[in-house]
Amino acid sequence: MTRQINQSIQGLNTLGGDCFPECSENLPQEIGSILLEVNQTLAVAESCTSGRVAARITSVPGSSAYFKGGVISYSTALKKKLLKVKKALLDHHTEVSGEVAKAMAIGVRQLTAADWAISTTGVAGPDRGVDGNPVGTLFIGVCGPGCVSAHAFQLRKMAREKFVERAVEQALAVLICALRLGS
Repeated sequence: MTRQINQSIQGLNTLGGDCFPECSENLPQEIGSILLEVNQTLAVAESCTSGRVAARITSVPGSSAYFKGGVISYSTALKKKLLKVKKALLDHHTEVSGEVAKAMAIGVRQLTAADWAISTTGVAGPDRGVDGNPVGTLFIGVCGPGCVSAHAFQLRKMAREKFVERAVEQALAVLICALRLGS
């Protein structure tokens, strides 16, 4: 299943930074409908999106039936302490990487006992990340029954607020693809 998710997300990558803007309002409802239909739950771990993925998910009435909660792990220390991201992984791959995005998703899934988890880590700007990643770098991790994957995006250079909006849209799009394939 991970291979199918990766192929679907690969298609998203070719669309660039404005993936799904026209249907973005419906994604949280669709995510909730799928989770309710299969009686599964969701948790989030966010860095560069600062809780906005969770806010979009919980904007849907009745989301408490499937949303377990989330962690905003802006600091490295919280990634290590709450999400159990290993120091060696952070040292080798840096905070803004696919490997760390996967570890964050795994960590929040374990922390909350959710069926599905999604994570975001990236560089919103205005300057390059401390690890040298350019502004617009985004990684989204997904962890669910039988799958763990990370997806890289390079969003166009844009104002910080716009980056966060686009990162949230990308995260919701990645999650809906994973849920459709995994449910």
